[in-house]
Amino acid sequence: MTDERKALMLPLGILVGSGRRLRNEILSGIVIGCLVVGCATSPADQAAATKAWAERDAERQRECATRNGKWVAGACLFGSGA
Repeated sequence: MTDERKALMLPLGILVGSGRRLRNEILSGIVIGCLVVGCATSPADQAAATKAWAERDAERQRECATRNGKWVAGACLFGSGA
């Protein structure tokens, strides 16, 4: 293989052959971004978010009960498994 062809294939190999590496870099960026946002949230905002989620879960639990379901681990279950 000529040097010119190797030089052309190297960038393509990096782009095409490194799907796993690219995926890992993207996921790492997402995780780091989420951690930074979480750390930047004030304790008051965190408490407000926790309260809002609890109120939302309580509302969904009430809705589940009105449909004769059983609220388990954040899901409304119906039937014999409930």
